[in-house]
Amino acid sequence: MACLTFLLFVLAALPGAGSPAASAETVRFNDWFLDKALRIDIHHVGSFDFERACIDELKEEKFFSGPKARLTQGLEMGGHYLFTLHDKASGTLIYGNGYSGLFNEWRTIAEARAGVWRAIEHTLIVPWPKKAVILTISKRTHEGTLVEILEQEIAMEKRFIGGDNPYPGLKSKPVMANGKPGDKVDLLIVGDGYTRKEMSKFDRDVKKTFQAIFEIEPFKSRRRDFNVWSIQSPSIDSSVDQPRKPSKVAWKNTALGVSFNTFDLPRYALTTRIHTLFDIAAHAPHDVIVLIFNDPRSGGGGIQNLYAVCSADSTVSIQVLIHELGHALTGLADEYYTSSVSYIDYYPEGVEPPDPNITALLDPSNIKWKHLIEEGTPIPTPKSPKYRGVVGCFEGAGYKAKGLYRPCLDCVMFSLRTSDFCPVCLEAVEKSIDYYAR
Repeated sequence: MACLTFLLFVLAALPGAGSPAASAETVRFNDWFLDKALRIDIHHVGSFDFERACIDELKEEKFFSGPKARLTQGLEMGGHYLFTLHDKASGTLIYGNGYSGLFNEWRTIAEARAGVWRAIEHTLIVPWPKKAVILTISKRTHEGTLVEILEQEIAMEKRFIGGDNPYPGLKSKPVMANGKPGDKVDLLIVGDGYTRKEMSKFDRDVKKTFQAIFEIEPFKSRRRDFNVWSIQSPSIDSSVDQPRKPSKVAWKNTALGVSFNTFDLPRYALTTRIHTLFDIAAHAPHDVIVLIFNDPRSGGGGIQNLYAVCSADSTVSIQVLIHELGHALTGLADEYYTSSVSYIDYYPEGVEPPDPNITALLDPSNIKWKHLIEEGTPIPTPKSPKYRGVVGCFEGAGYKAKGLYRPCLDCVMFSLRTSDFCPVCLEAVEKSIDYYAR
């Protein structure tokens, strides 16, 4: 219900939304798009209390692997940012999707709160419009309202759109093929911190990663709804950056610049070279990117509609991988609250989070997952063995011990004791798979 309410609010606020032509049911792919992709490299710029987005570069790409029959339904998938394409001439809404970004996380840490400004990369992949369009990006503020941070015409004239790729020699490998990219979830596995001599290890790690994903539900049951690809991207150095390594700070020269200590949190391992990542990813269809890095230390991260990152060799790689896929594919929230984080008041008091698996319980009679709660289950739900495996509302979630609630006592989004999703998260992941493959 929260996602639908947000969608209706967004559509009401967007240009052309009042026109009957803006209905998703009337948007046919061949009327508006060619069968290739427009890549829009952007920057999110600002600080805690100010943010704008700007276009860095436009590129033509071979693969648009997203669904062609649900061109605006991506808006229903939620996200801290929403973007739309409107046909310039008619005002028709022809494409929309949601995402979360690194900037949205960074703006809540002490550095941003102190007034420091940063520019952080992001990339949008859209079908290639036949005519000029208006790109609009809107974001949810810290208080839950919607504000526009970019509106710009894209003329779709060749002189404004590049076609070069700095990695022309890279090739993709099919790991599992079940159908045309537009009809499946295309999962792409890339690597960082693997030298040319370690490419055979990368291939083994790809196989291990692939097998781990499809041993877990709902991926196991929905296996035929996926294609899986891999791309080798050799690094000069083995392993990745570890700026706070206890014995010696380690800086590595790698293809994608994965680094522990993102946002000064030791275990948080991400890359901020988003445009480079998408230069490499351009060689294969991709709806979801999994970035594995060559190190035994546990770490990783996941950003909705961007990537999931995890170490290939840690003792909890499987649990971390599935957890980060929950972020990347579906926009699931972290349900834990005892581990340290760099965020300050990431979920403000009195605001219902947009994420499908946590709630502020502002309206106990209208909980997001109420259809999964059995009659007679107390709300809030006591943290006792009696309610293990029961769907309810358990206090402690979203980095807060009080005021936020999760659906179950345990879930891969809550702890690394399990690699399984709870029923609420499982349902949300299923919906994301349906978006791409149904």
